[in-house]
Amino acid sequence: MSDDVAIVGSIQLSSESIIQNIDEAINRSIAAGDPLIALEYGRSLQVEGQVRGLALAKMLYRMKKNWNIFVSAGVEDDFETVVYSVNGYKAGTIDKYVRLWENVFENASIEEGLKNRLAALPIGQLLLLSAAASDGDLTNADWDKVIVASSKEEVRDIVREARGERTNSGTAVSLKLYDRDGSQYPRGTLVAYQGEDSVVVGYLTMDDLSPLFDKAKSRLINGAGIQYA
Repeated sequence: MSDDVAIVGSIQLSSESIIQNIDEAINRSIAAGDPLIALEYGRSLQVEGQVRGLALAKMLYRMKKNWNIFVSAGVEDDFETVVYSVNGYKAGTIDKYVRLWENVFENASIEEGLKNRLAALPIGQLLLLSAAASDGDLTNADWDKVIVASSKEEVRDIVREARGERTNSGTAVSLKLYDRDGSQYPRGTLVAYQGEDSVVVGYLTMDDLSPLFDKAKSRLINGAGIQYA
């Protein structure tokens, strides 16, 4: 993503922006071999609420990518454990944000101008684009629709239609984990979809806050290609 100018919400990001400060904080962390320098900056973004979704996605992506440096410097815990202890993000949330930045804003097939326009979208809408961006399912026309979409539901419909056109929707099976209260299914429900058919295939306990549970859930979700709903 270009560091010249991007737009996030109503805030213009330039070389002095919060996004740029993420790079500076992470570079200081790497130089010192101390992940807390960047993670504490990430916590300040949480407190201040400044474009926190996109900025934290970039921070988590770069921290995970460089975690071996911190291990070499003597950090014993894994990436997810340290982030949870400092920022309170569980492994599933960390994975969603990391994949967003990697699949969209580090994606060489997406033009820089489009990335800058996408940066203006709410984080909830951006998270819905990760898998489709990674698989190259969205055409230029689809991206144009995404940019002007007014809600998560509208973006979800655009992605679903685009991916349906590029796969055999009559035979492909997809899995979705419902992780929000008030959704179509109780929180923690795992549902399989094939064409117009759907079936509940199981449930996950979503209230276990232990790092081990989060790691196991993240491995299950990533390994099976489960999407959050």
